[in-house]
Amino acid sequence: MTLAIWNCLDIDGMNDSSTIINSEIAPSSKIYKGCLIRNSFIGEDCLCADDVVVDRSRLADHVEVGRRSYVQDSSFGFGSYIGPNSLVKFTDIAKFTSIAWNISIGGSNHDYGCPSMYTSYWWKKVFGVKIPDHNEGLTGTIGNGVWIGSGVNIMRGIHIGDGAVIGAGSIVTKDVPPCAIVCNQGGAAKVLKYRFSESLVADFLESEWWNWPKELIVQHSDLLSIKMTNESVKRMIEIKRSL
Repeated sequence: MTLAIWNCLDIDGMNDSSTIINSEIAPSSKIYKGCLIRNSFIGEDCLCADDVVVDRSRLADHVEVGRRSYVQDSSFGFGSYIGPNSLVKFTDIAKFTSIAWNISIGGSNHDYGCPSMYTSYWWKKVFGVKIPDHNEGLTGTIGNGVWIGSGVNIMRGIHIGDGAVIGAGSIVTKDVPPCAIVCNQGGAAKVLKYRFSESLVADFLESEWWNWPKELIVQHSDLLSIKMTNESVKRMIEIKRSL
């Protein structure tokens, strides 16, 4: 095991240290004060703000993790970010996904049918007893270009489709289809509507714009930053097929 101290100026110009253990961090990335990066990979031009923990995780290029956030056994795709005071565990997040602050994703489920609702971790920690982990191997996914509002709670093992929108304060207990807009209704998040018509959703997913080369995304930024129409999505499909 290797141990290194990574020094970085924080946003106020003060110099402090973060702890890096068995991790690979690209030189262009910024690790601010009080961070713990352990058994992880951090790509180019990433940012981990003050007091962030990244443990057994992988951050692709251009990923940002907000202050006091905790990322464990998870991955972030190119250009995705999450705001401060957030938790991400056992979840693979794809490209260009926008996640706000005060978020909980992938926390362990507790079996309230048992006399003790401890998870296997706490049985072992408190009593030294090893019991089956009902959450073992349960990994969630969040698709490309998803938008997650503040205060959202996404249970462990949930799958959220490409282009979905999760409204602020939602409690997500079921998988979310691509391009669906969900918000709390009667205590749990339900599909309110879809971003586009059924045919547009199909064309949008076929375009896979998130898999275009970065240079092509820049070249067609005007196409990707205006309201989508039948004509524009057909153009997106043409671009994808030309690759």
